[in-house]
Amino acid sequence: GWQGGGQDRVQNQSRGAKNTRTQIDLKSKIEVANSRLASLPLDDATKRPYLEGLLQVSKLQTELRSLRARKFDEPKEENTMARATVVKEILPVVDNFDRAQASLKAQTDAPPAIIDLYEDISADIKFVLETFDMKVIPSVGAEFDYNLHEAVQQVPSEEYDADIVCREFQKGYTIAGKLLRPASVAVSSGK
Repeated sequence: GWQGGGQDRVQNQSRGAKNTRTQIDLKSKIEVANSRLASLPLDDATKRPYLEGLLQVSKLQTELRSLRARKFDEPKEENTMARATVVKEILPVVDNFDRAQASLKAQTDAPPAIIDLYEDISADIKFVLETFDMKVIPSVGAEFDYNLHEAVQQVPSEEYDADIVCREFQKGYTIAGKLLRPASVAVSSGK
């Protein structure tokens, strides 16, 4: 249960403290070995294997630090992937809501109270998606970017220059800076 998580955290913190002490001990041992080696009356050919060994130890320390940093980042990546999976499941619902809201706004006889309600719900949806670190990809008026946009049409446009997105068919999203879904767009071919 929840108590085990706290114990794991305490154990991980004590392991981290132990690893830090080990690194400090190892660094001090290397410094002592370097000073002893420098004080020995040996020629360069004799010192060379020792120096190469110390260089390998230093490289291993760097690699160990890199592995620890990567291990620290893995849970963040897994968390982002889990959020992306959940959000992908609800995106069709969000898309349908956006289409309904656009249709309602297009109706001139729609009651203002209903339009206001849709706008409030839309703001709530946007807030929830932002808590997932999700952002809408800018499209209409933006330069076409094949990393973020999926062009389904190229059309002549008086309003937009060539290679500028002139219409959005479906919103695109990123989550934690990674592409979740590209924006489905039409791109201007110019005049």
